[in-house]
Amino acid sequence: MSSEALATCKPLLQVAGMSGPPGDWRQVALGRIVRIVTDGISAVDLAALPEVHHYSLPAFDEGAGPEVGPGDTIKSNKTVVPHDCVLFSKLNPRIPRIWRVHGDAPPHSYCSTEFWPLVAQGSGVDLDYLTQYLSSADFLGHPDITPASSTNSHQRVDRKAFERFEFVLPPLDEQQRIAVMLRSVDEAIAANEAVHHQRVLVRQGLNALFLRGLNHSDFKPSIIGEIPSSWAVSTMNDVCHNVGVGIASSATHAYVESGVPLLRNQNIKKGHLDLRDLLFVTDEYDRSYKTKRVRAGDVITMRTGYPGRSAVIPAELDGCQTFTTLISRPNQAVIDPKFLCEWINSDLGMIEVRKRQAGGAQQNLNAGSMEQVPVPLPPLDEQRLIADVFQHFPTDDDELIDNLQITRRLLQADLLSGRVRVPA
Repeated sequence: MSSEALATCKPLLQVAGMSGPPGDWRQVALGRIVRIVTDGISAVDLAALPEVHHYSLPAFDEGAGPEVGPGDTIKSNKTVVPHDCVLFSKLNPRIPRIWRVHGDAPPHSYCSTEFWPLVAQGSGVDLDYLTQYLSSADFLGHPDITPASSTNSHQRVDRKAFERFEFVLPPLDEQQRIAVMLRSVDEAIAANEAVHHQRVLVRQGLNALFLRGLNHSDFKPSIIGEIPSSWAVSTMNDVCHNVGVGIASSATHAYVESGVPLLRNQNIKKGHLDLRDLLFVTDEYDRSYKTKRVRAGDVITMRTGYPGRSAVIPAELDGCQTFTTLISRPNQAVIDPKFLCEWINSDLGMIEVRKRQAGGAQQNLNAGSMEQVPVPLPPLDEQRLIADVFQHFPTDDDELIDNLQITRRLLQADLLSGRVRVPA
């Protein structure tokens, strides 16, 4: 689900328009709707089992399901995992570890004693909804659940405080609708994270296209391989006509609805420009403040925020302005602008860029430091092929994932409080 798809959820929701919870929601204590299972098994008894499903904290963090193996590999006592339950980690609740076990748990399922297995008492609570509620910031951030402490390394939730904790619970059918909607957002985030992870792995492997045997530490030929005879190593200063810095004016910007486009850091994504929120200034502003002009084929680089993140100016923005960025004018007879941009954005290019960051409290880039960044230099036709390969595997979808997670937190807070309701 993209951010656009999430937007289609809005017509399905109803704003409650009230200061308190809806009238058909009831105040309950956790201890009245769920029971903590305490049945356990000793390490000695575990050792006699040929196969155990172990719900451990590391297994949860890895997101791969319970660990499966012989019982004699487990050296401490464990808690029985009952059928159809929620495993709530009482350890360091600021790190949400809530594991939903649907239906029948696998044979010989046990969990860390840091988990409380929760089973429903009665038919008034949906465990999928409870999973969402227990992972919410309102619950985990409550002082009764995460008390103030001089050390954050080993906080644990007090059982009595947990069982006494009161909150408002929707009717069962609304719980189920809320759980379905939030789960769809979780699935969208998981799907995007999986795609992003694969793209990152592919791009990491593609770094070899830039180096072909170069040593990362000093950018010289390594003893295990040489630069191909058709390649050279140059610097930004040698392959660009100039590396300059846009001028940031302290004056109030006279933005207009149309005119000369003004690029800002938020428009610079990894490898491309996001042109949805362009601002425009007048020609008079340009003449008065001498903001740096850029042209098609220029490579612009963020000095602050994400120092080193770069993009190429497309033809349709020829003549726009920018500030608080570095502007490189590649000599296109020597280097392809897209190849240069991909090199700067690559993991190895970033290492070279950040070696040369200015010191101080805020790590910025300056023109002098960027001029000295080394650049591998294949023949032009090979540069273009390499740039094309990289552009088939973008990794700038991390911002989409961030937006989905923000949307989820906001939607979760609204739905679990009753401020926004999912109609039947």
